[in-house]
Amino acid sequence: MTPPLVSLTTDFGTRDSYVAQMKGAMLKLQPSLKIVDLSHEIPPQNIEHAARFMAEAAPRFPDGTLHVVVVDPGVGTDRDILFAELDHQKFVCPDNGLLTLCHKLATRSIIRKLTSAEVFGDSSSTFHGRDIMGPAAVRWAEKNCIDDISIPVTTMHLLSLPVAEVGHQSCQGQIIGKDAFGNLMTNLTVEQLPTNRPESFQIEMEGKALTPTWVTTYAEAEPGSIVALVGSSGRVEIAMVNGNAAKRLELQSGTGITMSWQV
Repeated sequence: MTPPLVSLTTDFGTRDSYVAQMKGAMLKLQPSLKIVDLSHEIPPQNIEHAARFMAEAAPRFPDGTLHVVVVDPGVGTDRDILFAELDHQKFVCPDNGLLTLCHKLATRSIIRKLTSAEVFGDSSSTFHGRDIMGPAAVRWAEKNCIDDISIPVTTMHLLSLPVAEVGHQSCQGQIIGKDAFGNLMTNLTVEQLPTNRPESFQIEMEGKALTPTWVTTYAEAEPGSIVALVGSSGRVEIAMVNGNAAKRLELQSGTGITMSWQV
């Protein structure tokens, strides 16, 4: 049987040796393992960011892919380590809310927690990714079974994420992140809009009022223009054409915003 693809997502960064150590430990156990790096640039300890990242990325992978996610501010404590099957994707991660959105989107879920970490030998109290989660993922990939080191559970830790409150022609929302281009993601989704192209779209935040041009593509507006559009994640985004909206508007994650429109 061909072992499944294994992905790695962490907040380790790539400057230090942590990612290399984790990969080395896994490949030492199974040299033929196929490992794909999703990201090691999750903001440190930012579980909410990682939860959104995984909900966007994991469903794009082949069925049976095993995702190892290590954003683990509780490393070394008594928090559990989970094995999860959500629809056709598998996950190994700490039980700290990382799977909140993946679980919400899934129509089928099987959750187990690790009970026998000692089978992997001595472990550092600060690096369970290398010493426990990585080896546990290799074991699952090789044997396709972790019943001997885990037990079923019916609950796991879920984050309480901000939800946009939508009225007839307005909503109270929040900036929930920004990408490398400086595009600002909101928690207003395309399903919550009355139309895919609302008229007279306005945004108020921190005492500032904006009237961005609503577009479908960035090329519809002039360079330097502030625009609003539905991004590839299905959320409303605020962007600056050929520029950085986050810097221009001086906005950060967590900023409350009011969006209004005509229908």
